[in-house]
This record gives sequence, C-alpha cells and structure tokens, in this order.
Amino acid sequence: MIVILLESVNEIAINEEYFPNIYKIYNEGISFRNNYSPRNNCSTGNNEMSVMTSLYSVNNVCTANKYKYNKYPEAIFNMFKNHGYSATSYHSYTDKYYSRHTIHPNMGSNKFYGVEDLGMQYSNVYEEWPSDLTFFETAMPHFINDDKFMAFMTTVTTHQTYNVPSTLGDKYLDLFNDTEYSTTVKRYLSKMIELDKALGYMLEELERNGKLEDTVIALFADHYPYGLSNYQINTVLDYDVDERLEVDRTPMVIYNSEIEPIKVEKYTSLVDLLPTLLNMFDINYDPRLYIGNDIMDEDYFGRVAFVDGSWQDSVGFYKSTSGKFIETND
Repeated sequence: MIVILLESVNEIAINEEYFPNIYKIYNEGISFRNNYSPRNNCSTGNNEMSVMTSLYSVNNVCTANKYKYNKYPEAIFNMFKNHGYSATSYHSYTDKYYSRHTIHPNMGSNKFYGVEDLGMQYSNVYEEWPSDLTFFETAMPHFINDDKFMAFMTTVTTHQTYNVPSTLGDKYLDLFNDTEYSTTVKRYLSKMIELDKALGYMLEELERNGKLEDTVIALFADHYPYGLSNYQINTVLDYDVDERLEVDRTPMVIYNSEIEPIKVEKYTSLVDLLPTLLNMFDINYDPRLYIGNDIMDEDYFGRVAFVDGSWQDSVGFYKSTSGKFIETND
C-alpha cells in the first residue's frame, strides 16, 4: 500500500485535461465525493498526523511537534508493521517545519527518509519547493522490491506561494495561455502538473515491477490551496467555496487497478481514512482508539466536523458561529 499526502490540493485537481493521472485514480477508484480536510494550526503536520492516527489535533497547537515524543501503537505504521509489512515514510523536504525524523519512527515507521536522506537537491528559498516527480523517482526504489510494503509519502511541490515566480510554478505556464486565469492561479496549476506527473510515474513504475495489480493507493489532501484566495479558487471551480465551509472540500480516494469504481456520497474527512484502510486489509483494531470511522461500514451515517465546531452531513450544515442549521435541500 502507498498512502500519499497531496500538498495544498482541492477539487481543482479533478481535471482530465490538465491532470490525467489524478483524474484516472479518482474516477477509477473508490472516490469519496463529499470529503473534507479542515484546515487548522500547522495544517500539514497536524492533518498528516490525523491520517496516521485517526485522531483530531489540538487546533491552536502544532500538535505533531508538541507531542513528537509520544508513542502511538495504533498509528498506521505500527498496525501494518504488526501484520508483516515493511513500513517506511518519505518527504522531499527537511525537518524545518515538522520533526518527522522523530514523529514518524515514534508512530512505527521503520525508516523515515527526508530530502537529504534521499539525496535530493533542494533550496532554502521559500518559493522553490522540490519536484514531486524527482521525489517519487528517488523514494520508490527504497520500498518497491519489498514483498509487502506500506509506504507513506508526503508531497511538497504544490506548496504556496504562487504569486511570485518559481522554477516549477513557471515550468508549465504556457499550457494555460488559452485560459483567463490569473498568473497566480496558473502558477498553482503548473505546480499541480508536476505532482500529476509524479503520480503517473508511480503507476508506470508499479506496473513495470509487476506490483500495480497488487498495490492499493490512497490519496488525500492535507488542506486546500490557501495560497490562493477564495475568489481565485472560485474562478476555477464550479461551486462557491465560500458556502458551508466548502473551501475545505478536498479529494480523497482509494485506488487499485483491479477494482470497479465506486462513488461514495457519505460526508467524510481525513480521520476516516485509517479505519477504512484497516478494515479493507482485514487488520483488527480497537475502534475506541480512533475518532474516525470505516466509511464503507453500512451502519456509518457519515459526518464531517470542522475546526470551528461546525459540522455537515447529508441532512444539512450547522454553522457554529451563528448557531444556524441549513438543510441540504435549502
């Protein structure tokens, strides 16, 4: 299994013309059509932690770093490692923001590989994030020959900012000459193409090594691209992200090349991913240790909780700041 955190991604990514690999995985896998990644303090590190543990982070604390020395026997690495999988994790940047060299091993990762461990070149300039394509090319050899692997990969190319020139932000700008998007939006889309090419490389490499049919790929986003304004996001999407906290809506999908596509309409969030994967892999776990739920359980209704205490499900949306409930059909 490969679990991939997509940095700063929302449903802009579901575009066959520009991002064919993400589109393929999303539409040929088990796609969760009402999924959310509520943004909080230290969004990437905290939401990465939430996926690994199926626990909410403390909103006003950089929880991943604050509790980096805690042990998490119920975390994704330990659960799969206990069932015979090699468990490794990868990120194409340093520990400047999150102490992954400490956090991941304490969650059971046999080895965490950062950008220097992978031998990748990188820049300390904030705008110049490394290439996800290079990241996948250097990371996959570390696990692809294992008999049973669980690899967790955290991407970075699509990180903000987009309002200044950068190597990858400008790399594919010509592809958007026929659009009316702002240059800032185009730079984000350019970075997205590099991420999509990385996923295409992953699929090709799995197939070349005879592993594609037997590999499950789970994609989720840490948060929406908050380096774009809501107005800029609305110029691309066909719904208003200002309504009902729709700005936090993100893609999540579980893919295998041999399964039939399934569209799941339940309301879900990233804390639901781990219990769902554990049940799919027939790994026993104590549900009392997780906030999330197995999405595929017929008895689970489906609801997403937002950082400010609001929530949404198929019945409606409760806005905590006003105390108002809006029915879905309103």
